[in-house]
Amino acid sequence: MTFGLVDSGMREIGESFVSGPLGLGTQRIDRLDVDGSVELLQTAHELGIQVLDTADIYGEEQGAAERRLGEALGASGLRDRFVVAGKAGVEFGVPYCSSAAHLREAVHGSLERLGIDRFDLFQIHRPDCFTHPGEVADALVLLHEEALIGEVGVSNFSSSQLAAPRPTCRSNCGRSRSSTPRFHTELLFGRDLLIRSWSSDSPADLESARRRSARLRRHRPDLAELPSIACQRRRSPGPRRGGLVLAHPASPIALAGHDVAAAPS
Repeated sequence: MTFGLVDSGMREIGESFVSGPLGLGTQRIDRLDVDGSVELLQTAHELGIQVLDTADIYGEEQGAAERRLGEALGASGLRDRFVVAGKAGVEFGVPYCSSAAHLREAVHGSLERLGIDRFDLFQIHRPDCFTHPGEVADALVLLHEEALIGEVGVSNFSSSQLAAPRPTCRSNCGRSRSSTPRFHTELLFGRDLLIRSWSSDSPADLESARRRSARLRRHRPDLAELPSIACQRRRSPGPRRGGLVLAHPASPIALAGHDVAAAPS
């Protein structure tokens, strides 16, 4: 008899990668020094986390999180152990721009800051109402053909916005991945998508998994050893609602860590 609702199995990221139920968000990784960032990646790897989520606007200043993540990947030697998922499409003052020129410039800039030659997964960060979906799709296809990006997805798109680029995609871009706030998960369920769920309330915070470890050990021993990165680094992010996301029948990847601050000195 199976207890619990969390699907702890692997999720397929398109046709190229697989991941467990948790990914690591790196929005504030620049608040850590290089040694702390390396320790964070090593801990994530030891816990079986495969996905690292980043974006060109993350950090105290634009690009800062990518630079620190790139330093940590280089120092740790763990680049090939992770699926690096990037995002672009937010331009300060516009605010959202997914033009072909902007996406190309953003991808090249992000890869340089990260010190890698391609994104395993690349997503449009926010829907751009002024760029035709066909231009967006063609830009993504070209970047894919140039081996600068692998799998393709979107972030913060509604279900109708998600469908718009598909008729114009001429490659596997039609098999989108969606990174979505918790309240959009239900809307996208059933659309043949892999959903990665996030929220400013850090819905997948590993602290919650650790606090439930005694119960998990009785009923789901495969999940019982998920300690909290936040707790290991002496942080107290507070109670979270990770179980609500991980129990969803769509079997999303839940992103933890985006709201984690630096450990106190």
